[in-house]
Amino acid sequence: MSTSTRSSRMNTDNMVAPVICSSSEVNVDVGAEIGEAENVEMINNAQQSQDSSVVQDKPPKKRKDSSIVWEHFTKIVVEGQDIKTQCNHCKIFFMSDPVKHGTSSMKRHLDKCKELNKIKGAMDNYILSYDGEGNKNQLKQHKFEPKHVREKLVAWIICDELPFMLVESHMFKDFCKSMEPRFDVPSRVTIARDMFKLYKAQKEKLKENLNASVGRVSLTTDMWTSSNNASYMCVTAHFIDKSWQLHKRIISFAMVEDHTGNGIGKQLENVTNEWGIKKIMCITVDNASANDVCDGLD
Repeated sequence: MSTSTRSSRMNTDNMVAPVICSSSEVNVDVGAEIGEAENVEMINNAQQSQDSSVVQDKPPKKRKDSSIVWEHFTKIVVEGQDIKTQCNHCKIFFMSDPVKHGTSSMKRHLDKCKELNKIKGAMDNYILSYDGEGNKNQLKQHKFEPKHVREKLVAWIICDELPFMLVESHMFKDFCKSMEPRFDVPSRVTIARDMFKLYKAQKEKLKENLNASVGRVSLTTDMWTSSNNASYMCVTAHFIDKSWQLHKRIISFAMVEDHTGNGIGKQLENVTNEWGIKKIMCITVDNASANDVCDGLD
């Protein structure tokens, strides 16, 4: 046997015989694979549709109001009307539909709101200062209150009988600024207005004390004639409070029509009616002859 014949025979022995399948068997296998793929795709589509339906059934997530204005405003929703908001401090209404309106107008209002400015930055008025009484080396928290300072200023002017023009003095303003730069010195017109407010408040308080006295009220009078012959009468009330403390208060200093008994009596009657004094124990007068015929009181 030749060499070429032996090699060709060896190659023929090493070859693998091909598998011969019919066309029907091939179609069955391909069809099975396609059917299995379609089933997997149908299952995936069903799961996706189920997931999408679950997502659609969930209510939409409400957007949180993140603006700082909502700390000072409250939404008011009325069916069939645009959404409104109300300022929590001054109760003014604003339109606040999220589609039509924004929060710019509400932000501008916060800078101008008078009620908010009264309480805004209250802690900024606190400072540390040395105690003016007792231990001067001890620090304490001091609050700056312009209203309280004005009340003290009015009380000082009244007690020391100072002129209203004092507050408009340039040196006085410099003096106040050196102590408290945040204090705006009021004008003399403001001081006069504050003084009348203080008078009315103290008058109402004294009326309550007179009506709440444990006994009757005693009155004393004194007449005075000015250099231009104008007659004045001062009336002082004496009473005992619930703590059994004796008090005396000047309740009237007014001009009388004349210095006669009838004029004095009418003035006393006006004073008692003005102050609501019903229980009078006695009236003490000076030794003027006009007081002998004083018959104005019933």
